[in-house]
Amino acid sequence: MIWFFDRDKDLLRLETRYDNTTLEFVAVVHYSDGRTLERRFANSPAFREWLEAFERALETQRWKARGGPVVLPYGWPTGV
Repeated sequence: MIWFFDRDKDLLRLETRYDNTTLEFVAVVHYSDGRTLERRFANSPAFREWLEAFERALETQRWKARGGPVVLPYGWPTGV
C-alpha cells in the first residue's frame, strides 16, 4: 500500500509491503528531496508499532494525509 502526505510544498510517500523472499514486513519512506528510508520487521506487531509511531511523528511535524491509501497488486504474503 502507498500513502501520500504533504506539508507546505513538501511531499512524502510511505510504501508498506511484505517481502516474501525474506519473510519481512517492509516500510519505505520516500521524501521529496530524494532521500529514502527503509525499515524491515520480522513480525507484524513490531511493524504495526513502528507505523503507529511514524504516523504520530508525521502529525507532530504537521504532515497531512492526502487521500486514502493506494492498494498495490504486489507486496502481500503468499502461501498463507
